[in-house]
Amino acid sequence: MPTSGHMVVPWEEKIHLTPVHRIQRAQVWLDPEHAHWMSGKSGERDLMLSKTQLEAISEAAGIEFIESSPLPTEHPAKIVWQVRGVIEGADGKKKEIVRTYPLDMRTKERDGVDGGYILLARQRQREKYEKTKRYKNNPSGDQPPLSNEKAWEEYIERKAMADWTMTFRHAESRAETGAQLRIIRSKCRIRNTYQEKEFEQPCVVYRAEVDVTRALQAGGPMAEMAFKLMGAAMTRSFGLTETAVAGLLEGVTTAGNGVVEQEDLLNATDKEIEDLEKINSKIHNLKING
Repeated sequence: MPTSGHMVVPWEEKIHLTPVHRIQRAQVWLDPEHAHWMSGKSGERDLMLSKTQLEAISEAAGIEFIESSPLPTEHPAKIVWQVRGVIEGADGKKKEIVRTYPLDMRTKERDGVDGGYILLARQRQREKYEKTKRYKNNPSGDQPPLSNEKAWEEYIERKAMADWTMTFRHAESRAETGAQLRIIRSKCRIRNTYQEKEFEQPCVVYRAEVDVTRALQAGGPMAEMAFKLMGAAMTRSFGLTETAVAGLLEGVTTAGNGVVEQEDLLNATDKEIEDLEKINSKIHNLKING
């Protein structure tokens, strides 16, 4: 098991491991300098993972994005982006995942009506103002005095529009990243934002895979299953006939194959399988273990 870090177990279904499963672990270190800075609730700046960082986690988790495109909308300032991905489960089957992400970038000045994003941007700035006023904090930066409510209204609108402008410039990329994030969050439990100190520890990603070598070594029905899997894969990938594949597999040996594989942490003993199932049943969010 890992030491400390954000644990990621990208399995939706209940784990049913066998002695021929192999548990792999990957550590993904993320640089806070490459994340998107956002305003935090506690005075600290929160960070949202960048597209590159999301792709690093999804690759380690076995998620593959196979299609990404905008959906038609009734207004050019309204964007809905759809991403399709696949993830391989512990049973070896690939499952398709589809998520969408909407951005309503309309404003009264441009389009005659305020869309969802500008309203959200104003709400965020309003919450900052209420918090500053509640705790009687001294205004910082270009914030006006707390006693000047009119100046604060102008400040809130100015900051909200600055937020909107930055997002509008990269709206399609932002929507695509949002859809990808929804896929990764649904499988890996990635939060919207992290504090900078959380980047001091890696994301530790666990995956379960069927190990054909271990299946061959087990003999009996497991070995027969492994040969069928290998034969089907060779037939599909190389276009070989079943007779040709059978001839190639006659000489297969599992001894000294010289294959260098990822770190194999568990041999899937009964106790280890039970422990891993317990972990999977308890994880609801990415955590830092103390």
